[in-house]
Amino acid sequence: MLSNEMKKFSYKYWLMGFLIISVFLNILQLNVTTGYTIENWRSGALAEKELAYEMLEQDLEEEVTDAWISIIEEIDYCLNNDIPYNVMNMVSYATSMSGMDTFLYLVLIIATSMIIYVEDKSNTWKNLITTPKVKKQLLATKMGIAFISILSMILVFALVSLLFGFVKYGCP
Repeated sequence: MLSNEMKKFSYKYWLMGFLIISVFLNILQLNVTTGYTIENWRSGALAEKELAYEMLEQDLEEEVTDAWISIIEEIDYCLNNDIPYNVMNMVSYATSMSGMDTFLYLVLIIATSMIIYVEDKSNTWKNLITTPKVKKQLLATKMGIAFISILSMILVFALVSLLFGFVKYGCP
């Protein structure tokens, strides 16, 4: 029953389409995301330290000043102990994709609403309502397809994001 529902929903076509959308979103984000790599973290940390000193010269509130001082102390500690500061890696890249999550949710809503469209187009709602004993199993199957499709699309998006992050920044 589950395989029939997956065929009716054209599950593999939706998954392939979502894979293409995930790759496209990651290509867009790849050019926007900036971060320090292992090779250039020192120059980035020094530039950020200079920015922090410039911010301290301004008349700021005490909490903001304390925040900038803690950033300077953290950068100094990292520079003195040769610990890479604010280095991007595949995990931090994947989590920086949160700017794309609104579009991701929109695509997920459209994909799962296709289940309702397919049911309406094939007139299987009438069968679902009039089936006496198998109603719970049918509903569970349809909800299972929706859950599987959402979960697999989120996993595809996460894996593609990790792959793009690995290509650009490497492993943590």
